[in-house]
Amino acid sequence: MSRAPRPERGNRSRVGRRGTQPGPLPTSLLPAWDSAQALWGVHLHPAQAHPDAGERSFAWFSFPPQVTVDPALAQRDGIDAEWESVFAHEIGHHVLAPSTRIVDLKIVQQMARALVASSFEPPAQLRDRANWLANVWCDLLINVRVAELQRRRDARQAAADPVADPAAGASVEPGIVRLWRILAPSSGRSHVFWVMLRAYELIWDLPDGSYVAAEPPPTPPRAAPLTPAPARAATVPERFREQQAKLDAATAEAERARAELLALTRTHPEPDARLLARTVRTFGDDPIRGALRAGMILAPYLLEGDQGDQGDPGDPGDHRGQGGGLAGSAICGGQVGGADPTEAELGEVLRDARLREEPRHPALDDDGRAVSTADDPTSTGSDSQAYGLAQTLELYDPAIADAVLRAWYLDGARRWVKPIREPAQPISTGAQIPGPTELWDVDDELSAVDWRATLAASPRIVPGVTTRRRTWLEDDPPTRQESVDLDLWVDSSGSMPSPAADSPALLAGAILIESVLAGGGRVQVTSFSGPRQVAGLARPTRNRSEALGALLHYFGGGTTFPLDVLAERYRTLPSARDRRRHLVVLSDGGLESLFGQGQPGLEHVAGDVRQRIDTATLIVIGWLGRVPELAEANGYAVEHVQRHADAPAACRRLAEQIARAGQPSRRGRARV
Repeated sequence: MSRAPRPERGNRSRVGRRGTQPGPLPTSLLPAWDSAQALWGVHLHPAQAHPDAGERSFAWFSFPPQVTVDPALAQRDGIDAEWESVFAHEIGHHVLAPSTRIVDLKIVQQMARALVASSFEPPAQLRDRANWLANVWCDLLINVRVAELQRRRDARQAAADPVADPAAGASVEPGIVRLWRILAPSSGRSHVFWVMLRAYELIWDLPDGSYVAAEPPPTPPRAAPLTPAPARAATVPERFREQQAKLDAATAEAERARAELLALTRTHPEPDARLLARTVRTFGDDPIRGALRAGMILAPYLLEGDQGDQGDPGDPGDHRGQGGGLAGSAICGGQVGGADPTEAELGEVLRDARLREEPRHPALDDDGRAVSTADDPTSTGSDSQAYGLAQTLELYDPAIADAVLRAWYLDGARRWVKPIREPAQPISTGAQIPGPTELWDVDDELSAVDWRATLAASPRIVPGVTTRRRTWLEDDPPTRQESVDLDLWVDSSGSMPSPAADSPALLAGAILIESVLAGGGRVQVTSFSGPRQVAGLARPTRNRSEALGALLHYFGGGTTFPLDVLAERYRTLPSARDRRRHLVVLSDGGLESLFGQGQPGLEHVAGDVRQRIDTATLIVIGWLGRVPELAEANGYAVEHVQRHADAPAACRRLAEQIARAGQPSRRGRARV
């Protein structure tokens, strides 16, 4: 805890201002450390002391579990008598909230979603503010739990003491409550901390004014950004009146939504403090889901200062109490030394359905239920309250942007993946099954007579008249499914959305890659743009990382399909092969170059290649141009994807086409 917050959670130096290094706790602090561990019922790696560490806090934590304190700063802040509560708070970060690195990442993501949902414009300093709110929310949960544990322990100790009054234990104020009496005076100057401290008063049933003044600090109202209304002619011609009526209705709806958002994002300190207290009580055991609700309460306070100078959110000298200044607080220093998350960790974060719940202010949801889109089959999870890939990228260091992109597209594809296989060509087993009976004639072998069938036909046996023989049929071979090879070409020209723009083309590509790999198949991914701008895999692979890396490659140049590369790839492909091959091209209306436009002498390549593969499909994003007619003339199917939500359905239809192409009844190669 400290008198100035530290919003950053990245790697930071562990060397203090005077060159000191972390070391063992002083002997005088060991009883408090042991008592704090006993309070939680855990045994952690020993805490360490780092005097004059240069941090903005006298206590912080890190993963793997480690608690560090700055005794010199703590002494200056006057909390020497409450070391047990300080240690208990830091241990709570490892036991309750966030408890793990993964949970920490999820809570930060929830806070970022709350900030975006509460802001008219993209919020500044999203990463710092989301981390700061995450630490504040965890502190709230931990302090309330520590107070509860201390009350129970003190009551047990008082009941076990035959001399003490049994009621005395219940009347003793928990140490964490006393600690905040020391720290609260330096925190009340901030508007957001007035709400937090008032919430503590309500949760702990303290007299009004125990931590903060009866009235919150004054704060300027947030104003919605002014946008000029569209100019309207004095008189509207008759033929345009219907369109004008629709425009007026849309404008009115937009203004109503703007007014509603403005009302919700205004700060109301006393009601917000009561909502925050209720949120802490309700979600004490679910920090991730509760984080979104707490964020919706607290985010407007951080955004109040966005109209003017924001200052440095970590500047301890900024006591204005506005959204840009987060100082003047008494909160835990948070996590230090956190390494960047891996792609696997990011994937685990994004898979959590709680991160797709609709951001709603608790004032609108009195029954406490969260509204979720996780089970909505039409939801991609990318359009909730304008929070998407761009904001997720902003939360992490640019150095791991590639890992964020991979995790994002894999998560978007995950719910739509269905293994792609096709029926294998039947292979006769030589087995036979009994068929219908037919007449046995005197010229047939006597052993061929089926006497049961003969007697069933007539009790009197007349050779060549009533005698029967059994026929045999070849048994149908068992149905088999075989995997496929997918040859995926991805247009990465400037007319296509970049990977950072949450591209529907790349979502479709990720779905196809995952579906083929799930079916045991292989993929070969090639990215192309202008002349000589080709990158990708030299051969089909089952390596997901290689395939996704090629999928996310982006040139951003012109659009010229590399027909020479396509022709060379299929020139040596044998006519008879063990695995079927399917070609898919992700592009837009500029794909006319696939059929030779602008490439004299190569007009025949697309048609020739089509004869050597099983299916060929163009997934066209946005405008179509002349692509459909050119595709039809060369035997290529076309799937049109106009928006993000259309990509899964296009991939499903493509999988059905591949399955139909592999039906055993076909003759030769199907042209799908």
